[in-house]
Amino acid sequence: MYACSSYELNEAFEENIEAETRDNVRRIRHHACLGLWCGNNEMETQTLDRSWKPSQKQFYDYIKLYEHIIPKILRQEDPHTFYWPSSPSSGGNFDNPWDENRGDTHYWDVWHGNKPFTEYRKFRFRYLSEFGFQSFPCLQTVESFTEPEDRNIFSRVMEMHQRNVAANGKILNYLSATYLYPGSFDLLLYASQLLQMEAIRYGVEHFRRHRGHCMGTVVWQLNDIWPVASWASIDYYGRWKPLHYAQKRMFAPVLLSCQEMGELSQRPYCIMEPGPMEVSAQLCVSNETLEELRNLYPEEEFYFILGADCLFAIEGWKAPERIFGCCTLVAAVRGDRNLSEMEAKRKELMEKFRPERGIVLLPFLSMSLSSTEIRERVRKGQSVRYLVPDRVLAYIREKGFYQS
Repeated sequence: MYACSSYELNEAFEENIEAETRDNVRRIRHHACLGLWCGNNEMETQTLDRSWKPSQKQFYDYIKLYEHIIPKILRQEDPHTFYWPSSPSSGGNFDNPWDENRGDTHYWDVWHGNKPFTEYRKFRFRYLSEFGFQSFPCLQTVESFTEPEDRNIFSRVMEMHQRNVAANGKILNYLSATYLYPGSFDLLLYASQLLQMEAIRYGVEHFRRHRGHCMGTVVWQLNDIWPVASWASIDYYGRWKPLHYAQKRMFAPVLLSCQEMGELSQRPYCIMEPGPMEVSAQLCVSNETLEELRNLYPEEEFYFILGADCLFAIEGWKAPERIFGCCTLVAAVRGDRNLSEMEAKRKELMEKFRPERGIVLLPFLSMSLSSTEIRERVRKGQSVRYLVPDRVLAYIREKGFYQS
């Protein structure tokens, strides 16, 4: 009920607050999904920051309202549900509510601070209760509030359907670091949604890799109250953005994620001085089920699929024997590679590591283009049908991966 403001109490206002708080507690307290009561959103930090220019009385009234009046009502009306005075907070009393090692945190350097996605990796918050990234709604939603001449992200109508200052340009700035510029307005809207999905995935996967210290993340936000560019994963008309689909996988009880090191993490800006870079990838399995994966999937065979070039680098990876011990290694070989050379390397690795489940070469003899070249063809609208081997297409159809 209370968010982003400063309140000054008097007798009548206190009576109003007590009555409204009791009404809402009684209305909600029986819900099984109720995890805790939170006094307010961001008002402890904003009072300390003096964001709303609180008077000295409002400063003291904050403590009275959220650390005396409301918890007293909750002890009477719902004594078994935990109370937390503010979000973010370290427990109240203006005790460093920004502390990343206590309580909960709101983190916005990625988005509001224009930091790259890799900035998440500098932190291991105890509980990240708010972070997010914007995108545009889909074309069908944009068409509901624009005329054809308005369909440019810097038109007045598009700028006025935006929940943040100068954020349409911010989306483009992040887009330039991640994708090539889309060739149409429709693609630009969709690319912004893929960008949003990637930004949140980058954060969620990182924080899940540090389970034990970071015990949860909450994504801002679920939905919109009007058709607009925002942080929502479901737009005003109930249309899901890619983020909403992807969150099912990000928050799945069992998650395989990859922490890569490369240009994005070490040289994110083009004006930085060139220098040697570490290029590596670390795989992590997050298992929230309290069961062994082999018990969960007793009939499944696990495969780790990589590019054939990685066969010549895998000996330098950290603990490669752990990969060999849990899955079959599948090396995808393009048609322009020397198959005899790859087979010799496979035998060498088999001899050295003696993997339990083996190493398999999967030659795509008709596929001579790199994945980068294929993406470029797709971006230009050129067909890649003849590049894909029939057996790969058959497998895709069998698994239902793609409909077209």
